Amino acid sequence: MNYLLDQTFYQLADCLSGRLSSEDMLSLFKVEDTYLGIIELANQYWLTGHLVSALRTANILHCLSEEVSSYLQELEQVYIERAYQIGQELSALNAHFKAQDITAIAFKGAHALLAGISQPASIRFMKDIDLILAVEHLEQAQNVLVKRGYVAEEESAIVEDSHHHVAPLLNPAQTCFVELHRAPLRDIAHAILPESLIWKNAEFIENNDGQVLNNNACAFRGLTPTHQVIVCIAHNEISDRAYDSLHIDMQQITNLYLLVKSYEQEIDWHEVSTRFQLANRFYALEFSLFVLKELFKIDTPITPKQSTELKGRLERAIKRYVDAKPGSHFLPAVRAQLAMYAKHNIKANFGENHSLILGWVKQFGRHILQVANPSLLKRFFDANR
Repeated sequence: MNYLLDQTFYQLADCLSGRLSSEDMLSLFKVEDTYLGIIELANQYWLTGHLVSALRTANILHCLSEEVSSYLQELEQVYIERAYQIGQELSALNAHFKAQDITAIAFKGAHALLAGISQPASIRFMKDIDLILAVEHLEQAQNVLVKRGYVAEEESAIVEDSHHHVAPLLNPAQTCFVELHRAPLRDIAHAILPESLIWKNAEFIENNDGQVLNNNACAFRGLTPTHQVIVCIAHNEISDRAYDSLHIDMQQITNLYLLVKSYEQEIDWHEVSTRFQLANRFYALEFSLFVLKELFKIDTPITPKQSTELKGRLERAIKRYVDAKPGSHFLPAVRAQLAMYAKHNIKANFGENHSLILGWVKQFGRHILQVANPSLLKRFFDANR
């Protein structure tokens, strides 16, 4: 039975944000259909660790039925162990790179873990570790890891030279993949934040206790708070095509919430706005910030005002997810591919003054090349089945 309702998205966000009083949160978990929907949505987006932490902070975990409480704490343990595995792997990578005088930018989940944005660490489940390397160090870093027992998964071994990261490498303990990036974003979103800009502004990583990881033992640097926000939004809405497929990714919206909450006044919202405008992708930024406000009640200096159009889009996205049958990701994925022919995407990819018809022809040529590549085609079906 599907317990998800449209309001479940709002209820989960209320729980994760800590905005509810203990009494109000407990009232949600007294109604079986309601709490089963919240748990189901949290599980689907790898947010259960965060949910359990919120229940514990509200001091109501012990008030739940023994069955529900035990179930949630058992899942939380998986998240705790995962965070420990990632932490151990980051330490190993740091040692490998420092020995060769290689500097890497830790971003996305890796940065959140090192900087203490995710507290406790179990609130963010990480599938892999993402690092950015300067072009002149990328092959060297890859060779360093291969010599130490890291191997490319057979199905991921073929990655185009123009791709924003090399083939993911599985660590010797076989606990996670390490992705070495040339750039923070795929080609489709590259103009929003080119690698030259992030290296120019890369900074030492400061944890939530104010301690800076800039001693001689640390090989990692971090993106500025502003660039972290840009990557979070652009990766979700553009690279992963959440905007075009009308998909609300609760995990990514929650990551954005944690970034905005953690850095507050350190984010240069004018730069955020400018980067998306220059790349003709402001519509994606606008919608993402609107969703953040609607779900997590967080405002920013550039959050759009109440909009019937944006509100309707959010409601349609949630309804589409709720109405979809479990595992029915293929049609949304195809829909995202077809959306690449939309006028705003043609203009963003080929230039504001580019011929729309010529843009369609070029985009069709790209898709023909992708369909002709067995590796790419297999990865598309595997990722969306």
